[in-house]
Amino acid sequence: MDDSAAALRPLDDASSAIDRLREYESAADLGPALESVRAAVERALRLRLRADESAPERDRLAALSATDLPLDEVVKSLRTRDLISLDTAGTVHQLEAAAARARVSGPRAADADVALRAVARLRKELETGDRASVSPEPAPSRESPPDTARQTPPERRGRWMAWLAAALAALFLALSALVLTWGGTAEYDAAVAAFRAGRLDSAAVGFERVLEDRPADANALLYLARIRRRQGRAAESAEALRQAARIAPADPDIRRELGHLFMDLRQPRAAVAQYERALEADPEEPRTWAALISALRAAGDPRAERLLADAPAEVQALLGHSGS
Repeated sequence: MDDSAAALRPLDDASSAIDRLREYESAADLGPALESVRAAVERALRLRLRADESAPERDRLAALSATDLPLDEVVKSLRTRDLISLDTAGTVHQLEAAAARARVSGPRAADADVALRAVARLRKELETGDRASVSPEPAPSRESPPDTARQTPPERRGRWMAWLAAALAALFLALSALVLTWGGTAEYDAAVAAFRAGRLDSAAVGFERVLEDRPADANALLYLARIRRRQGRAAESAEALRQAARIAPADPDIRRELGHLFMDLRQPRAAVAQYERALEADPEEPRTWAALISALRAAGDPRAERLLADAPAEVQALLGHSGS
């Protein structure tokens, strides 16, 4: 079970994201949680394949690289030796499709059910090694007529419950908006305007007031972190980013700002890790490409020039070559 324990670790590490799938209040909460759980499921599958001594050597060597071995090949390899059930494989594919669609058009309430189902199936199989224990429910007996009041599939009940939760959350948010004065939005907009005008002290006061009413506003926390970093108050910037990353762990702007803070602190290798996460979340953002290449150069990492060759044209024009 040591191999299974190692494969379970990503699911354990994603426990907060899994909890958010059950308790989210808006799409802004659901999207990052869905992506975090998807990544944890993929990591668990890759670790399981890496530890499988019966797997082909090529699969084991490439198991941890999404470039060398796509996830569908990982699933196929595990299925070949019956290390995951057909049901789990299908649920993983559903999760991948849901996450891909959510990145384009936003998450749906049913996506939370898909992710939770994938985690539950995979965890049970890794813990028990019993693929049969998570097989579909048996068909109703032919000896008695179906009771439609009790035949609603669990996944459909889950979707209805998720939609009901989403509807209640939307109603709560609407009522909250009526209770709060319009000044809340106006204060946020005024703080953004002050920030863009370079009036950092006024902007900081504005965002702090916004956060008094909306402490989970990741955008306000991000702006406050930017302000504190520019004021040279690194510890306060780091604390604001810590809170923002807990709320929206996959947000590329938050990850990029973390990279900037590490660069200011002369820690380019730590900055590289944050820029890489930002680029994974938004591979089309030129600012992240440029920041990552600059951090790699500062760290003396030869990957910088290889990455530059693949960067968008505007980034190549901006950074040129290290020898030029």
